[in-house]
Amino acid sequence: PITHPTPPPAAPPAAVGGLNAEIVSKLDAKNKELSKGRKKRSVEGVASAEELAAMTTLSSTSMHTPSRTCVSFHSSLPLIATGGDDGCVRLYDSDSAKPTHSLGGSDGRVRRVLLHPTRPLVLGGGDDGIPRVWGTEQGDAVITYDNVHSAAVSGLTLQATGDYFVSASVDGSWCLLDLATTQAVMSVGGSTSYSSAELHPDGLILATGVVGAVKLWDVKSQNNVASFDGHEGSVGCLSFSENGYYLATGDAREVKLWDLRKLKTFKSIAAPAAVADVAFDHSGLFLAVGAGDEATVHETKTWAQLTKLDVSATGVAFGPKAKQLAVSTADGKLQIYGGA
Repeated sequence: PITHPTPPPAAPPAAVGGLNAEIVSKLDAKNKELSKGRKKRSVEGVASAEELAAMTTLSSTSMHTPSRTCVSFHSSLPLIATGGDDGCVRLYDSDSAKPTHSLGGSDGRVRRVLLHPTRPLVLGGGDDGIPRVWGTEQGDAVITYDNVHSAAVSGLTLQATGDYFVSASVDGSWCLLDLATTQAVMSVGGSTSYSSAELHPDGLILATGVVGAVKLWDVKSQNNVASFDGHEGSVGCLSFSENGYYLATGDAREVKLWDLRKLKTFKSIAAPAAVADVAFDHSGLFLAVGAGDEATVHETKTWAQLTKLDVSATGVAFGPKAKQLAVSTADGKLQIYGGA
């Protein structure tokens, strides 16, 4: 037998499901940190149910050519991003109630926008199938991810480390994209067209919307670990609560609330039309729903409706501490609601 006078060099850790060991270690460390502190999250200073019930219109601004728009509200700054059929992402200062930058480059409708919570970046994706990243301070294009999809981007969601994000497409693929290397570090193909995507706040579970169901994925192994069936039509929007337990899904007729501990639905909220968007606030105390000609806000203890706003809502997003609600509309406008 062959012997070694000294131990051989240790083999590098094996990659997990296409992700190298360094990335897996980073994802695991952030997951452990966040899940440990989740019950200790502070909700100090969050708007009260009474304040949300009394919300009024603070501003109404035409942001895009009349068309279906999407919206993202920064988690700690008075900064909003919208995207529309004109191929632009536009930034808006909610303190001054004025647009600040127009970010071009997209060919066709921008379906999803996402403001990074800790870096001056905004992500966008849409009909041309190319996820893009712009700087929010200068308004310049920073990164373009070419050749990761062959059809429209239908979902953008930031990974908990803040270093990666997932882009999902109607071509049946989802990819984990690296903000530092500007490369796709992993891509998962399939035959099912995705209509939405959202990462769990702890970063290791991805939910994707398809026709009639939601599929849950283990990001590290890329295995489809569960499915939530019983939806009508495509699941066009998803939102995880920061409490880590609840997932809201919107389909052609209602919002379903799912308990991730039991993998079961426990509540449905009827909608007047196909649900365009759902969004929990950062505290997990409130849920906003945009459907048809209305946007509604619900508190998450009894799921009672606090307010109904008459607006053709195509996107909804809470501002910091749930003090404001941004609604993007079917005619290219941005409506801001809040206290007087």
